[in-house]
Amino acid sequence: MATDMTAAIKEDYGTVKRFCKLHDINYKTYNVVCSGYASSKKIVDALLKGGYIKSADELKKKSA
Repeated sequence: MATDMTAAIKEDYGTVKRFCKLHDINYKTYNVVCSGYASSKKIVDALLKGGYIKSADELKKKSA
């Protein structure tokens, strides 16, 4: 999932860092949230608004 989202962001913005800069998001925090280890309303809202995810649950780490 994260690779599909990252590919879509790269297609739209060129790089993930540019996406983060334009949305005033810390790049390292973005990586942690997308890995599923944390949550951030600001990041989730930016991804939802851009259509990269359908719900915040997609970013949660799957438990074994």
